[in-house]
Amino acid sequence: MKNSLKFLTAAGLLLLGSLTAYNAALRNEYRLGAYKNPVLNYDLQSQRNFRTVHLPGAGLLSARIEEGPFGVYVSKEAADFVRITQEGTELTVALNFAEEVKFKGGGNAVIIRCPRLDVLTASTTYVVNGRVEKKLPQHYPNFAMLVVQGFTQDSMRLVQDGTARVVLVNNHLGHLRASVGQSPGSTAQLDLNSSNTLASTDIRVDKRGKLNAENVALPKLRWQFGDSAQVTMSGAALASLAR
Repeated sequence: MKNSLKFLTAAGLLLLGSLTAYNAALRNEYRLGAYKNPVLNYDLQSQRNFRTVHLPGAGLLSARIEEGPFGVYVSKEAADFVRITQEGTELTVALNFAEEVKFKGGGNAVIIRCPRLDVLTASTTYVVNGRVEKKLPQHYPNFAMLVVQGFTQDSMRLVQDGTARVVLVNNHLGHLRASVGQSPGSTAQLDLNSSNTLASTDIRVDKRGKLNAENVALPKLRWQFGDSAQVTMSGAALASLAR
């Protein structure tokens, strides 16, 4: 019985110490304002004045593109394998792993800000030890997503392949043109929800591509869905398809 009490006391002290350390970390984060700064643990890159973004490795790591003054931020955890280049108005975010694919876990590997996004391409192409790969590594968790948020403009074009998943949030577009699923076996996915307003849409889903349109109005909808495509529509989206 005495030994049991000793174990319980030790466990209680350990828990108390852990909570104390956690609270201290939270207080320090609050003092530094880290909770207010989503790019605190990111390094700002030099690229500016781009309107097209290519993310060939989007199927592996999560990222976010949002409306705002130009800025390209790379997570300190991903800095050793993320490669940023720019040619004219086209920005490319590539992945190059020296030996093996590194699993970053949650959070965005890259945050991109720009006043306007004309074209976005996303796929699952990356380099490992000098070899170009176009499939996820075996047993690699397929949870990466690319969030596109907050743009108000006349048009936007999306081209998705591989396993790339793009989620549109709070965008207001005159015209959306999307092509989902290019190469054999592609399971690329496009998610649309009611936070978006789209005046007209042209959506093509091929191969094993996926479209999830949740209660988002799709006026003037032009669509083409392949035999193996997976399309899920609800609410206003389903009503748009029926017109």
